[in-house]
Amino acid sequence: MNLPLRKRLPAYGARLRDLIRTGVLPLCVHLIYGFDWKAPNECVWHQLSTLPGPHPLLAVKPSDYMLGALDFSVVTGLKVCVFDQDGVAGDGHRRDVADAAPAVKALFVLLGEIAAFAAEVEVYSPAYGELRFSAHELAAWQARPDWPFWWSADIEEKHGKRRAIWYAALYERAEARILERV
Repeated sequence: MNLPLRKRLPAYGARLRDLIRTGVLPLCVHLIYGFDWKAPNECVWHQLSTLPGPHPLLAVKPSDYMLGALDFSVVTGLKVCVFDQDGVAGDGHRRDVADAAPAVKALFVLLGEIAAFAAEVEVYSPAYGELRFSAHELAAWQARPDWPFWWSADIEEKHGKRRAIWYAALYERAEARILERV
């Protein structure tokens, strides 16, 4: 008999969960997909953050990642910046990754798992240089004619609603900060 897999939080997930339980909602969360969890990581959102210090961190080692084993519900409604340290995202911004190497497929499946809960998922990768892409954009570019294997119509619908709410809240926050300065 196969028992259902008990999902666990990604590394540092308990810290994020505890922060949220205190009523603090971070502007975004950084997820390191790699082995050097202390490496510098900076997103374009740091200037708008109201929390002191770096954004909360989650981490996943590629060698430990298994589909369905991690509980990403801790990022529900939040923006997640995924830092692909090894550049395995490759040219996923240009083509479908269904026939790509297993490491590339694993990263994109991870993006889909995160997007099932997050408001937005943004990918930073050495493969993209100074550019960054949202998982939604990557899925849309790979959708010919159906969604790619790592994204679904259900993810698209729910992710789209959460993304719209997150950006509306961001604009309200930015507007409030501007009015404070006037």
